[in-house]
Amino acid sequence: MDRIRHFAVDLVLILVLYFSLVIVFIEYRDSWGQYNLIILALVQFAYFSLFELVTGRTPGKFFNRTKVVSTDGSKPNVSQILIRSLVRYIPFEFITIFTLYNRCLHDMFSQTWVVKIKKQ
Repeated sequence: MDRIRHFAVDLVLILVLYFSLVIVFIEYRDSWGQYNLIILALVQFAYFSLFELVTGRTPGKFFNRTKVVSTDGSKPNVSQILIRSLVRYIPFEFITIFTLYNRCLHDMFSQTWVVKIKKQ
């Protein structure tokens, strides 16, 4: 259930960022209209990559007190985070949340886990 909440929070924030860009660059909308999906994909890639590289968690994970770790429990390296972000583009990747151990394809390919942060 946490993974679905992560996804929902992060999706809303990605869309807010995307539409903020649209509003800021509204005068160029006609010229970049054909690139909307590419721009949205770049916003999503930057969102996941930057948040997980810098903090190990996205706002969705922050609200649910979870974080991304390598399979050995350490902080993921840059290539693991970039793999996580790229694998999210596989069609229907999001339905893999319902696999054994609640582990998505982007976790499996990048050799990472999303774990609960213990209360202090």
